[in-house]
Amino acid sequence: MDYNSLGKELTEQSKEIPSSLLGKFRSILRYTYLSLSSKLNLIELPDGIYPIFLHSVFDDGIDSFKNFLFFLKMHGQIIGTQDLKKYSNKKGKFFHLSFDDGLENNFRNAVPILEELRIPCTFFIPTLCLKNSISENSFLAIEIMKYRKPLKFLNEKQIKIMSDKGFEIGSHGHSHRMLSELNLQEAYLELNYSKDILEKIIQKKVVSLSWPFGKKEAFSENLEKICLKSGYEYIYSGVRGKYNPDKNIINRHHFETWWPLDHFLPLMKMEN
Repeated sequence: MDYNSLGKELTEQSKEIPSSLLGKFRSILRYTYLSLSSKLNLIELPDGIYPIFLHSVFDDGIDSFKNFLFFLKMHGQIIGTQDLKKYSNKKGKFFHLSFDDGLENNFRNAVPILEELRIPCTFFIPTLCLKNSISENSFLAIEIMKYRKPLKFLNEKQIKIMSDKGFEIGSHGHSHRMLSELNLQEAYLELNYSKDILEKIIQKKVVSLSWPFGKKEAFSENLEKICLKSGYEYIYSGVRGKYNPDKNIINRHHFETWWPLDHFLPLMKMEN
């Protein structure tokens, strides 16, 4: 996990900060660096494309999300997936926005604001949540995704509406299992089953994937080959870094609406 809401009480909806002493120490060091950098105005963001991903916009974070979007528009231009390569050689600062985990509050709280401001966004859906009962989705949220509390997921109707409004729908795997822990046949089925389900719902090709957990160790070169063979043209990680048009893997910076906004620019300079 990232440093999340370090410096304030964790909400019951947020993901946990690192539990180990080393993880907590690293989080404190990172928080200190980000705070000092923002206060001393040390960060000048270079030109380039900065993909960003979030998970949630809770009811008490709607204003923060709107402020975050205004902040992005003040510092650059927000572009969609299809514009990544086109803008890779242009001067300026560009941001690509996406959401992981397919949470219902994305539809209820994020989509209306994105639509109002005409901002493109990609939503990555773990398709198992579409077939599960409420109790099964509670298990998925807590035991698999590592949230502290059960959360409500998007349904098929909401996903179709989002797609019809022009938002990109991508795969986040089917069961949100770590792909690197599956054998290659299981991973192939996981990725293709999710893709098929989403394509039937939105009646469009699904060309983008965000692999579950986003870590380097959760993916591999063999999995990259499977993704490309399966028809995924854009493969997103959760590893910090700028967009590189010469690579199939697209790095992304994690940010959430309850994090300090003045930490955003220093975070964009960090790489895993």
